[in-house]
Amino acid sequence: INARVTHRFAPGNVLNACFYTGADDLHASREEIKRVTDGEGTHSGTTKMGIGVKWGSLTGSLSHQYEFSRKLREKTALYYSQSTSDTGYQFGIWDWADGVESLTSMDDRDRSYVREVGLTSNWDGYPNNSNHVRYGLSAQYHWYHSGRTFTSSTLQGGEKVREGADDESQGYHSFEPAVYVEDEIFLRYNLTLNAGLRAAFFSTPGKTWPSIEPRAAFKWLINNNISAKLSYTRMSQFAHLVAAMYMDLPSNSWMPSTASARPMVSDQVAGGLYTTWGPFKFNLEGWYKTMDHILVYNGSNTFVPPITEWEKTFTEGKGRSYGMEVEATYSKGPLEFTAYYTLSWSQRKFEEVYANWYPDRNDNRHKINLVASWHINKHWDVFANWNYHSGNRITFPSHYIEVNGARRYLYDAPYNTALPAYHRLDLGVDYSTVFRNGHSLKVNLSVYNAYNHLNASLAFLRTAGDGSFSGMAYGLVPIIPTFTVTYKF
Repeated sequence: INARVTHRFAPGNVLNACFYTGADDLHASREEIKRVTDGEGTHSGTTKMGIGVKWGSLTGSLSHQYEFSRKLREKTALYYSQSTSDTGYQFGIWDWADGVESLTSMDDRDRSYVREVGLTSNWDGYPNNSNHVRYGLSAQYHWYHSGRTFTSSTLQGGEKVREGADDESQGYHSFEPAVYVEDEIFLRYNLTLNAGLRAAFFSTPGKTWPSIEPRAAFKWLINNNISAKLSYTRMSQFAHLVAAMYMDLPSNSWMPSTASARPMVSDQVAGGLYTTWGPFKFNLEGWYKTMDHILVYNGSNTFVPPITEWEKTFTEGKGRSYGMEVEATYSKGPLEFTAYYTLSWSQRKFEEVYANWYPDRNDNRHKINLVASWHINKHWDVFANWNYHSGNRITFPSHYIEVNGARRYLYDAPYNTALPAYHRLDLGVDYSTVFRNGHSLKVNLSVYNAYNHLNASLAFLRTAGDGSFSGMAYGLVPIIPTFTVTYKF
């Protein structure tokens, strides 16, 4: 549900109220039946696995924009946001051995939410013809909470022989104020320097983490068709993704920096050339980025890491990414076509995990994005979008050895295997009209993953009878149509 109300008191004096809420529900299950023949006949054993994931978000905001003059305007907003997830995993085995029926069941449920209330005030002004100054402040109060319930039981011959339960939860709260200022300086008619500084503080029980974030960007307009840009940016992130799997499932929890978990910091240098020739536009950009104080789970491959004292189960390391992106656009009349290509590397280094640099799970070497749109007339628009990228990476055994009759799998490096490449086509058509009373109507029909390609969402290891093993990838998201009606009044 999306809702928005805008009230204009006067030109340059506007009040906006916005609300959004949405929820998703995903269920998947798998069942295997095994038949066994003994002296008493043929018996069947059943293994059932199921997963249910619910997640959603809610946001609301009230913002006010006021234009004091042509040279000064402000925007102040008060907002609240909430994101939640609830994941359940069930596993059951029914078996028959030595004439005794047994039933083993396990149920793992994980819940988490992040709530935030905040205030931002941004100011934009032109003190003179050579400076465009932006400044402001913000303050957010965060609540983080994660909980888990795990139960298991075993029945043999109809009698309960084992039962277990575990329940844990953890909550955090933190306060994050920040101020910033930046000045876009017009050095000459073709030279622009944008320099800024942001100071933030993240206060959590027992510790306050300060962060100073400088940034600068230089633009040189070589001629009417060619420009060059160079920039440097430092950023901090005070929230950590607590995950043990290579998938970005909603079951992954976000936790704040604590007294023993430092904020992540990144430094990035980027530059590029940008050209325009008639209906054609061609851009070339490159970047190099370093990341410090990244955390990675160092425990066993459980569904999710421990919730209480989670910092003790993580190892700190660093990362880097670099690459280049090419953009080519043709735009003339009602037609527009854009092609993007990215060649990139994303790597991590954790001394306690692996001695050398290794690929990150999102190390997608090649990315291609093709976007086309056609404005047929004042009522009809159609568009298409094709996405492709090299598959995300997972860790699979490279070989194994026999130890006391048991097989022990060995790994040559983390994230040593790439999943199949990801690709999909999205299509859409818009119809819009404006009524005599000024109200407007827009109807949209979109198709996500139009040719129904089941991209790999998760993968498992399969071992054959001869000892060889291979990976099996599963796709979960099929073709999805969406119908949207927007009415403005």
